[in-house]
Amino acid sequence: MTCSKNRRFIFAFFAIAHFLGRGARMTGANQEALSAKPLSNEEAAQRLEQLERWSKHNSQKPANSNTSRYHVQKALIDLQKNPKIAVPLLSKSFIDKTKDRAFRLNCAQLLRESGENMPVEDSAKLETVVVDPREDPLIRVFAAHFILRESERHPTALKGTIANMAVDFLRKGKETDFVRMLIIPGLAGSPQIERILLEELRAEHDLDATLYALGRIRSQNAVSPIVRLLKSKRAGKDFYKTRGYLALGEIGGAAAYGHLVEFLATEPSEIERNMILLAIGRSRDPRAKSLLTDFLLQKPNGYYITALRALRLLGDPSVIPTLERECEKPLPAYQKGWVIKTISAIKEHDKEPDY
Repeated sequence: MTCSKNRRFIFAFFAIAHFLGRGARMTGANQEALSAKPLSNEEAAQRLEQLERWSKHNSQKPANSNTSRYHVQKALIDLQKNPKIAVPLLSKSFIDKTKDRAFRLNCAQLLRESGENMPVEDSAKLETVVVDPREDPLIRVFAAHFILRESERHPTALKGTIANMAVDFLRKGKETDFVRMLIIPGLAGSPQIERILLEELRAEHDLDATLYALGRIRSQNAVSPIVRLLKSKRAGKDFYKTRGYLALGEIGGAAAYGHLVEFLATEPSEIERNMILLAIGRSRDPRAKSLLTDFLLQKPNGYYITALRALRLLGDPSVIPTLERECEKPLPAYQKGWVIKTISAIKEHDKEPDY
């Protein structure tokens, strides 16, 4: 059983965005918030009240007022731009079981996008959300995500409980895409998670989503079955080849790298070849440096910028002299700009392209 084309497209877009490390971009009407002044505690509380009122209204029937949409959009952006003040308010609302489901989920999404840790007293209450079977499944998924995200600051004994919940949700078809996106990346090394994902891969169930998840946990056991899928007639029909290539890059290791080099030589699509180059950079294989710099110096049409992105993903400082020499050549202005950005990013150990 495979997911619909629309669902596959949405999931593939999210996966590629993660792979490139690209955050959300604000365009159009959102731009006016860029000049907004910082919020006070009182103003942040007011924005949260606006969001709560809109969430309750919209969960019952779609908002039909352009003015109300404008104000809630501004409230969301103001909260996004002031995470230090907003996060304590958002976390209290998220763990409050008396609040409306839609409002709590909006708070959860803002918390996730902020990248900020919850206050310790609120973080400690997440366990009650995760283990409560009466809670909404998606709210439990977000709570588990926050626990795993903060486990570096506060080691948790709940990883086994969360892994069991994830397996249960996957088997029962509960919020499976969110489980793969939000929980599974924090459970790398869990045998039970790898086992169920490999079962889903063999059953060819939700292939794009399963490939994404196997990449995130860097499952070496998945390399051979992924390669078989990519060489089958189903590639590009029942799942996006891009997702398979990027999964191999995430997994990394000698076997995955060797197959990516093979696919680079045989893949006819320029778009897919660009994705393979990014996957080679992400693979962290030491042989990637030579391949990518050779590719760059050949200046093939359609691949030059991607080769630079791949070198940034690789993050090897020893490529900097080559890039500096490249920058001294009479390049088009846009290419030289990309070379300069890549040098700067590698020096700063920034492997996540934001351009």
